[in-house]
Amino acid sequence: MVVLKDDAGLLPLDLESLAVRPDGTPGVVALLGPAAVEPFVQGGGSGFVNPDRLELPVPALRAALPGGVRLDVHAGARSRLNPPEIDAAERCTDPVTGEPGVRLELLDADDRVLETRTDPTWRGWFANTDPRAVTLRVVADVRVDEPGTHELGVGTVGRHETVVDARVVSTSDHVVAEEVILASEHNNPAAAVVEIDVAEPRTVRLDARLQVVHPVGYDSFVRGEIVHRLPGPSAEEDLAAAVGLAAAADLVVVVVGTTEEVESEGYDRTSLALPGNQDELVRRVIAANQRTIVVVNAGAPVELPWLDDARTVLWAWLAGQEGGAALADVLAGFTEPSGRLPWTLPVRYQDVPVPSAIPQDGVVHYIEGVDVGYRGWERRIVEDGGPTPAAPFGHGLGWTTWEYEGATLTAVTTEAVELDVTVRNTGARHGHEVVQVYVEPPVPDADRPVRWLGGFATVAADGGESVVAHVSVPRRAFETWDVATHTWTLPAGDHLLRAGRSVADLRVSLAAAPAPDPLQTSGRSTGPDPSSED
Repeated sequence: MVVLKDDAGLLPLDLESLAVRPDGTPGVVALLGPAAVEPFVQGGGSGFVNPDRLELPVPALRAALPGGVRLDVHAGARSRLNPPEIDAAERCTDPVTGEPGVRLELLDADDRVLETRTDPTWRGWFANTDPRAVTLRVVADVRVDEPGTHELGVGTVGRHETVVDARVVSTSDHVVAEEVILASEHNNPAAAVVEIDVAEPRTVRLDARLQVVHPVGYDSFVRGEIVHRLPGPSAEEDLAAAVGLAAAADLVVVVVGTTEEVESEGYDRTSLALPGNQDELVRRVIAANQRTIVVVNAGAPVELPWLDDARTVLWAWLAGQEGGAALADVLAGFTEPSGRLPWTLPVRYQDVPVPSAIPQDGVVHYIEGVDVGYRGWERRIVEDGGPTPAAPFGHGLGWTTWEYEGATLTAVTTEAVELDVTVRNTGARHGHEVVQVYVEPPVPDADRPVRWLGGFATVAADGGESVVAHVSVPRRAFETWDVATHTWTLPAGDHLLRAGRSVADLRVSLAAAPAPDPLQTSGRSTGPDPSSED
């Protein structure tokens, strides 16, 4: 996990002060957010496997807090774009046979029935279809017992007609191509739903006619997920309830993030925004209680429009089946979150230095050349003055603070440049530091990045202790590819090696380059980097 910010000094939690308030009553912690209740622990699609168990944040944090501390829990926001998928065996009945499940009729171009079955396990996919099939008809009587407003519909793509409760919910004559399997909106289509007011228990007839797709190299299939949201509080009521808990708490932990609807293998994201109304939840919670820790449960960058206002932010990734226990350990102080960002976090998606990731005539043109990823950010910052990212490549704070005291060249060979970087833990707690060494070319060169990661090493030290990180920068980190000779070559001159906490926080430096032979060396020891941003 990565500590993005901790201006409030909330990490790790002060369990002693949480145990008892000044008035002698037990403390109150509010655990809010959709990912606090239902965390996103691994990627969607074929990257998903069923864990043998799942450690959830609520019981894990409750166990980590002192006895007597009250833990108030509320999702507060909606992270899912569609209502929940329906349980066909529980909610649906075949209107012809009366059996639990949905009735499936596979039809040819003349609407002749090729196959009929009742499927009690319908999950929105119908595969291995007859090559003559062009339409799958999905029919079910859906039980709606709960009084109030239900949302019922189907998520599909391509040619279709969906009728719910005698109302046409969605229709399209567009026939999708074979490439449907690779496109995001086709794998995770937004559902068209209709609101149904229920006073007494009854059933609602759902009748959907869906296009059959025959992609080359895959089984033929149909995509048609039935979704159903039960009556309940409105989105605004959920936000208000969560904010009320936050205002009354001594400490707030709000967990937001992505879901398999927007972050999965097999398709691209269409936005870097957190799905649903999660950003609004964070804004309101921060306004209600400044003692808020925001935890981001996502595997890839997302926009954090409230980042400037948040005082403590922890990036928790997709933490797997032990994710809840891991988060509790970090919050309670059992384990230091000493991770560092392996990518750049943008303020907004328009700032990302990728000219276009959309194929043009079947081709994606990588016109950024060698300035891929964080290198592209550095190029624009140096040449154009920005934009500045929300957090740079390599960033991470941990539990303590560090001073860089100097760097010394220890060895130069034909294979690598070796250096020692001395750092001091200037905080009170034991901590870990990831010492990163970046390489800059002898002279600015449009054909080479502004700087790039050459090597790194992790060290640990107690408060006040100095420790030496030994970093090896391999020869390849200095070399360039000669397109004429098809070989790696070493440009002449010393490169500047700059060590620090991230690509944007470089504190000491020295000049060096690999030797043409074991006897040739160059470089010098220096103190703090005069160009340091620290």
